[in-house]
Amino acid sequence: SFDSATGILSGQLSEPGRYRIQITAKDDYMPVSQDFVLTVNQPPQAAGQTDVTVNADSRLNLPLNPFIDHEDKGNLRYEITGLPPGISFYPGSFNIQGYLPSDSVGDYLVTLTAIDTQGARSSTSFRISVTENQAPQVPQVDIIDLVAGDTLAQSVAFQDAENDELQVSISGLPQWAWFDSSSQMIYGNVPMSEQGQFPVLSLIHI
Repeated sequence: SFDSATGILSGQLSEPGRYRIQITAKDDYMPVSQDFVLTVNQPPQAAGQTDVTVNADSRLNLPLNPFIDHEDKGNLRYEITGLPPGISFYPGSFNIQGYLPSDSVGDYLVTLTAIDTQGARSSTSFRISVTENQAPQVPQVDIIDLVAGDTLAQSVAFQDAENDELQVSISGLPQWAWFDSSSQMIYGNVPMSEQGQFPVLSLIHI
């Protein structure tokens, strides 16, 4: 509203946009008008980001929810704070990614701020919890006693608390035995002439 006594235009701005305003003053003889444009800028609107939990010693690639801005469209610039070590923000693809080292265990409050061309800013925060990556549990396999002509079927399945994909390799097997990586089983048929001891080593890669 316009107060003619004070010459002050006041009110609560609710809708962004450009408004052409005309103010007219008149005496007993002639009116005089003045036009001007009032630009109402709305700060960028932040979309919420879900908290995440990840393991140390692993890669993180997290897409971020984009900000909405009706005036500046793609002309926003960004600031980010609180990222774990080894993680970077990429505005082009609008994600954070990198490799979390083993000493990055902890909670991180990440704040992403969008700033439009008028300097208006808006922020959103989310938490990244980095937990310790536990070593897989080694299967307990005792000494396997076989006699000539026996069939070997021995499980060597590893268990991982984080359900990471494991790659297991076996060394030291006799020539008549083999390892099936899909089932994590050792199979074989003992030849009638076979005898001896065979130390078997299991190697695991995360």
